[in-house]
Amino acid sequence: MKPIKNVFRGLLNKLGWGSLIQLKMNSILSDYGWFKSFQIKSSIDKNGNPIPWCTYPFIEFIESRLRKEFSVLEFGSGNSTLWYSKKVTKIKCVEHDKAWYEKVRKELSGNIEIVYKELEYNGEYCREAKEDKYDIIIIDGRDRINCLLNSLKALKEGGVFVFDNSELKQYAAKIDEFCSVHHFKKIDFVGMAPISVHRTATSILYRSNNCLNI
Repeated sequence: MKPIKNVFRGLLNKLGWGSLIQLKMNSILSDYGWFKSFQIKSSIDKNGNPIPWCTYPFIEFIESRLRKEFSVLEFGSGNSTLWYSKKVTKIKCVEHDKAWYEKVRKELSGNIEIVYKELEYNGEYCREAKEDKYDIIIIDGRDRINCLLNSLKALKEGGVFVFDNSELKQYAAKIDEFCSVHHFKKIDFVGMAPISVHRTATSILYRSNNCLNI
């Protein structure tokens, strides 16, 4: 992949400064707040509020379907944790990076629980779901396939999985296999995401009777 600065240098050569400024002022990326997110390297909207580092189509889709009574488990933590915490009754996140864990937990509100688990593949980190039950389980950290497999029993009957970067070759076939074995359907939300300059995918794995009414 080309360095980001080379991508924009190439864009400038093709469009010129005037066209790029016009793009920044009038494009959907400006409406999303993408330019601000890219500038400060943080997942934010156009008003500077935290949003998930997932595709914009996914964020638009799920935002209106979240309900206050939902409970959420998130592998990984950050601006997405803060965003979900304002929309659901509780969120628990699992973090493997000790320095990031210490930073994030200082910004948390009362309905967020964050736990630190040292990363060991197929170890305690991916098994943190335990006996609790959740409406939404977000797979956006490390050891993602094991997180998916080991969290199935923690999903409520109508619960859904959210799997970010699902298009990556180390995940795609295994996600499809999981869906086939456990009778989930998958819907992909493909597009741009905050900060990033390339297209990616965020997927929802769901069954027919699900909490998002898909």
